[in-house]
Amino acid sequence: MASRSRKIMELINLQLVSPADLSTNEDEVPIQGRPSDHNKMSMDLGQDSAANVVILSDITNNPENKSYLNVKTFFESDEIAHQKCASRKRDNVNYNVSPLNSDESDVDVSDQDPTYDHQIKKKKLIPVYPVLRRLSSSSSSSSSSSGSSSSSSSESLSPSVNSNHEPENFIPTYQDFNTFNNPDTTANEQLIEAQGTSSIEEMAVGQSNIEEDMEIPKKKGRKRTSNPKNWRQNINRVLRNTGHSYVSKEKKIIPPREVKQPCTDRCRLKCSEKFTSVQRRALFEAYWNIGDVDKQRLFINSCMSNVTPRYKYTNAMRPRQSNKAFHFIMDDKPIRVCKQFFIGTLNISDRVIRTVKQKSDKLGIIQSDQRGKHNNHRTNDESLILDIKTFIDSIPRIESHYTRQTSTREYIDGGKSITDLFKDFKECQEKNNKSCGKYCTFYNVFTKEYNISFFYPRKDQCDLCLQYANSNNEQKNLIRAKFEAHLEEKALSRQEKYNDRCKINEKNKVIVFDLQAVLQSPRGNTSAFYYKSKLNSYNFTVTLLNKKVDGQMKDAYANVHSYFWNETDAKRGANEIGSCLLDCFEKVCRDSSVSDTGLNFILYSDNCTGQNKNKYILALYLYAVTHLNIESITHKFLIKGHTQNEGDNIHSLIEKEIKKNLKTGPIYSPHQYVTIIKNAKKTGQKFLVHEYTYDSFLDLKKLQEDWGYNFNETEDKKHLSWNDIKILKCKKSEPFAFFVKTSYKDKEFIKICLRNRRKKMKPLSELTTVKAYTGKQELSENKKKDLKELIDKNLIPNFYKDFYDTIL
Repeated sequence: MASRSRKIMELINLQLVSPADLSTNEDEVPIQGRPSDHNKMSMDLGQDSAANVVILSDITNNPENKSYLNVKTFFESDEIAHQKCASRKRDNVNYNVSPLNSDESDVDVSDQDPTYDHQIKKKKLIPVYPVLRRLSSSSSSSSSSSGSSSSSSSESLSPSVNSNHEPENFIPTYQDFNTFNNPDTTANEQLIEAQGTSSIEEMAVGQSNIEEDMEIPKKKGRKRTSNPKNWRQNINRVLRNTGHSYVSKEKKIIPPREVKQPCTDRCRLKCSEKFTSVQRRALFEAYWNIGDVDKQRLFINSCMSNVTPRYKYTNAMRPRQSNKAFHFIMDDKPIRVCKQFFIGTLNISDRVIRTVKQKSDKLGIIQSDQRGKHNNHRTNDESLILDIKTFIDSIPRIESHYTRQTSTREYIDGGKSITDLFKDFKECQEKNNKSCGKYCTFYNVFTKEYNISFFYPRKDQCDLCLQYANSNNEQKNLIRAKFEAHLEEKALSRQEKYNDRCKINEKNKVIVFDLQAVLQSPRGNTSAFYYKSKLNSYNFTVTLLNKKVDGQMKDAYANVHSYFWNETDAKRGANEIGSCLLDCFEKVCRDSSVSDTGLNFILYSDNCTGQNKNKYILALYLYAVTHLNIESITHKFLIKGHTQNEGDNIHSLIEKEIKKNLKTGPIYSPHQYVTIIKNAKKTGQKFLVHEYTYDSFLDLKKLQEDWGYNFNETEDKKHLSWNDIKILKCKKSEPFAFFVKTSYKDKEFIKICLRNRRKKMKPLSELTTVKAYTGKQELSENKKKDLKELIDKNLIPNFYKDFYDTIL
C-alpha cells in the first residue's frame, strides 16, 4: 500500500513541458462537448511530454447551427472526425479506475506544480450564441472543487493564449446572431418600452411572430379570440428569458439581471486580467439578448469542453463524470476562465450548467425544452364540432330593428340562454347515441365561430307558463306538478298582496318599488346618437299604495317617490336601492301620526338578487327598525314571470311622456328627464322627484359586516338558500335576527340568528352608517370620447356643454 501511494505521488510531481516544446497543429479544430465515447484523447507520457488532447464534439446535427455559415471549415473537420470515430470500437469502461479530478474531487495537480502555466490550444472561432441569462458555478462540475478542477482541466489543453496579447478595447461582435434571430420589433416594442430600454432590435424572439402575422384572418365571432402573445404569463416569460425585470406569480417584482463580480485575485487563471468590464458586459448582453432557452443552452455548451485527468482512482459504486473547462471566445481565440468567472459574467446559476450537461447526448446535441410539449393535450373530435355547428345552424334567425346591411351579427329568440341551448343539444345527441362534449366546447363554438345575439321582447314572459302552453300532452304530464305549484304560488302571492292592501291604515303601510329601465342621454332619432356611447341615468320609484275597498273606484297609489341619479354619481346596486328605501322610510315616519308602537311596512318587489334580494338590503331593514319608528318590515317577493304591479303603471306614464317629448326634439341631458318625470302624471298628485348625488348613498356592505355574519343557517342548523325565500321579515324586538318563509303556503316563519355568543361584535348602539362614495364616478374613456365628439360637432347644443364639462 505504501509503495502504491509513493508511485502515485511520483506521477503527480511530474513537471510539464514548456509551451514552446509542445507541437501544435494550427489546422486542427477542437470541437467541444462530445461525451467520452466520442472523445479523441491522445496522452503521451513517454518523453515527459504533456498530454495533447483533442476534444471532439458534434454540433452539426443540431438544427440551430445550420444558420451559421461562417464556420464552414469547422464542419468539414468535424465530418472527418466523425469518420474516424465511426471506425473505432468503443473501449470497455473500467470502473476499477476513477478520475483523479472528478466532479466531487478536491485534488488539483497544479497544486504540486510550481511551474504550472495556463496553456490553451489555439482554436478557430466558434460563434457565440446570444441567449437568455442563468447562473453557473466554477470550472469544475463540483462547486467544492472549482479551483482544482479548473487548473487540472487547463493542463490537458494545448497551447495557451497569453493574456498580454489581449486588446484593451476589444468588444466581441455578434452580427451573425442578430441576422439569424431577426427579432420582430413590433411584437416586443411595448415590452421593451415598459422596461425602460431603447434597444428594441436586441431582443431575439425567433420567427414565430412573423408566422403569426401571416395567418389567414378568421371569421369574426361574438367573443374576441384570445391572443397568447399578450397574456401576462407569456409577457413575463419573455422578460425573464431576456433578463429584464418582471413580476412573478407571487406578485413579486424581480429585478433585472446584471453582470456579477468576477473571481478574486486568488484565482490561478487570473480571469479578471483577461477580460475588461466592457468585454464582460458585451458577453453578458450577447447571452441574454438571445431570448430563447434552447439557444442559450447551446451557447453554454459551446463554451464548455471535457477535461480528462491524467490519473484515475477506483470508484465502482459511483463512477465519476468528466470535468468541464469553461472559456469565452475573444479575438478568434478561446480564453480559459474559471467557473466562478463564467457564471458571474453571464449571471446564471450552477443549475443551468447541470441542465446543459444532462440534456447533452453522446453526440453533443442539446435536447430542446420539452415543457408543455407532451402531446397529451385534450383535443376535440372533429365530428363533435360539426354536430355543434349543425345544431346552431338549425336555430331560426330573426330580424332585429337595429340590424343594418353591413352588420354580420345574427339574432335568435331570447327565450333561451347558451346553457339552455347546450341542454337541448345534449338531449339531441343522446337520442342519436352521440357524444355531446362539454359545455365549454359548445360555448366556445357558439361565441367564437358565430356572431349571434339574443333578441328579447319588451315585456317579460314566464318561461314555465310559455313552456307548458307550447308543450304536447306527453310533455305537459312531465312538468305538470311543477307548473301547478308555480300557479299556486302565483295565486297566493296575488291574494297576499290583495289582503295586505285591504289592511292599509295609519299603522300599516304597503309599498311597491322597482328600478326603471336605463334612461340614456342624449336621446333622439338622430342616427349619430345611436352609434355613440351615452350617459346612463337611473330612476328608482317607490310607490305607497292606497287601501283597497271593494265596490269603490279609487286610485291604486297615493304618493310616488322617484329617486333620480346618473352613473357619474353612483351605480345601481344594493347600496343605491337601500339608501333610497331608507330615505322613503324616514319621510313616511316623519309624516305619520303613529308614535307609540311604530309602523308596519310591507314591501313588494321582484326577485332581483343584485338589488332587492340580498343580505345588504336585510341589514338596511334591521337598521331601519332599530333607528326609526318602525315596528316591523316585511318584504314579499312576487313570483318570477308574474311580477306585474302598480309600479309598472308609473313607468308606463313616464315612458309615454318621454316619447311625447322626443317628437318635439331630442333629450340632451339628464335634467330634462327630471322635468319629464314631474309632468308624467296629469291628474292628482305629481310624482315626487328626488335628485340624488354621490354623497346621498350609504355603504350597506360595511353595515352588513358590522351587523352580523350568519345569513344562511337556521336555528335548526339547516342551510337556507336565498333563491327559495318568498317572504322576509324583520322585527324591532329582534335586532340581530330575521324570519323567512320559503312558500306562501307556510304558516310559520323560520328564524335565522345573525350572531352567536362566542364571537364578539359591535353593540347596537355603535352601529352606524357611512357614505358609499367620496366623489363622482369616472366614465369610461370610450364614453368620454363619444360625448366629447358629440359636443364638438354641435350635436349637443352649447347650452348643455357646461354640464358635460363637469363630468368629462
